[in-house]
Amino acid sequence: MAANLSPEENARRYNLYRQGYTDTQIAKILGCKPAAITKWRNIRYLPPNVLPVNFARKHRYGSDDWEFEVGEKVKIVMRNSYGKGTIKGYGIIISAYRRFIVVQLPKYRVTIHQWELKEGKAVIEKLGEKVG
Repeated sequence: MAANLSPEENARRYNLYRQGYTDTQIAKILGCKPAAITKWRNIRYLPPNVLPVNFARKHRYGSDDWEFEVGEKVKIVMRNSYGKGTIKGYGIIISAYRRFIVVQLPKYRVTIHQWELKEGKAVIEKLGEKVG
């Protein structure tokens, strides 16, 4: 029960909660059930930590094939989806997954797959800056 927690255990839970971990993540780290963390949090009137759609952790996303990280500024040149014309612009990598990355350009987002880079249909150049 939450009432029988030692001050050290309570501090551990609160520290992980303040770092933004979800109930499930805290439970895995501490070796207890997610329901126990939820009950502990609800007793203290703490709202749940929810991962946003494009959350960034301290580790890199995706496979080792990517040399890009979330938050990096890049320049891209690629053919549009119909093969006519090119898309050129400067943007920021907002998500990086195993097979593709998402770049936020000034007016829209672009998804670039690894095969597009390998086949030369897209070129990404690092600008050496990182946002945030």
